[in-house]
Amino acid sequence: MVRGKAESFRIHPDKIAICGFSAGGHLCGSLAVHFDAEELIPEGDYTKKQ
Repeated sequence: MVRGKAESFRIHPDKIAICGFSAGGHLCGSLAVHFDAEELIPEGDYTKKQ
């Protein structure tokens, strides 16, 4: 979603970082390790550029 809206957010789509603490840190770490998991492939509204 963030990459899809990069132009309207005025950011570089290939320079996105994530950060979290405690449970958020766990989610960030999980995303970094399991980024290519089949369950995480965007579907529906998340694939549309808005």
